[in-house]
Amino acid sequence: MNISTLKITALLLSLVVFFSSCTGKDDATEAQESMESIQKQNGIPVRIRTIEPEVFSVYRKYPTTLRALSESTAYSLLNDVVREIKFEVGDHVSRDQIVLSFSRDNASFLQAEANFKNAETTYKRSSALFENAGLSKQEFDNVRTQYEVARAAYKSAADMVDVKAPISGYISSIDVRQTENVSQGTALFTVTASNGFEARLYATTDEVSDIHVGTRARIQEGASTIEGSVTQVPLIMDSSRQAFPVVVNFPGVVTGLVSGMSSDVALETYRNEEAVVVSRTDLVRINGGWGVFIVQDGQAELQPVETGKENGLEIEVVSGLLPGDAMISEVRDGLSSGDKVLVVPGLSD
Repeated sequence: MNISTLKITALLLSLVVFFSSCTGKDDATEAQESMESIQKQNGIPVRIRTIEPEVFSVYRKYPTTLRALSESTAYSLLNDVVREIKFEVGDHVSRDQIVLSFSRDNASFLQAEANFKNAETTYKRSSALFENAGLSKQEFDNVRTQYEVARAAYKSAADMVDVKAPISGYISSIDVRQTENVSQGTALFTVTASNGFEARLYATTDEVSDIHVGTRARIQEGASTIEGSVTQVPLIMDSSRQAFPVVVNFPGVVTGLVSGMSSDVALETYRNEEAVVVSRTDLVRINGGWGVFIVQDGQAELQPVETGKENGLEIEVVSGLLPGDAMISEVRDGLSSGDKVLVVPGLSD
């Protein structure tokens, strides 16, 4: 029993007790007669809600797995031992910052380093000779080319040994341990940027017609609602799933979500900015359809209505009820059209 009903009941009972004490009668029949008499004289206490247009939406939920909008994994380019891991999961890194290092006694790295140092020495010597006309331009250009090739090879070898963050963001996973032997192609770590998330969900043929680029989307995570929108709606069905893969983006810094987590994404499939909305408990059956009670000149009048979309207990009314109407909410059993009603102060919306 809700608070409004309790208030109404308490008011009626107090009046019944008062009249019963005055007459000296306390049996059930007298109480019922007293209550009916009070209601007939003063009206049936009711709660009303003045109808106002409001935003009404219908959502359809889809299960999905969230992925970061920007996420990059670094892979090993060597068969070697992990010597050092400089960060932990959750740490922020900048692009090109060294995250993990292999052994520097790697043969490929040592060879590239030696070649670079030799080429650098030769280049510096040749530069001095060229400036003093002791070396032709052609010869100097050849030396410079060899130096630049050796420098690029050394940088590439160094990047294999000292593995850098491919993007700026947070370390979301580290897939190897220090001192572990890894093979070429092994995933080392993943960096996730904090610029939002992407969800891929699958809509049936009947559902996809209600979904468009820009369709509102939301995720309910505890007490927080995370807003997003549809960014891709394909024209071709995924034959393996017999459904259309729809992409939804949730941009910006989003708290409470992590890449790889499962969640339900709700897509707004219908929206009315100026809707008349009632609760299912406000509706009564009338001639195979629906109606609501409104207050007119102190009486309850049963008004036929046409309903539209539904969202849980909320129902859109498309005709029969207008903004400004005083609708009786939480209708009591036995209320009939033409009954005198009493709008109780404090019980109206």
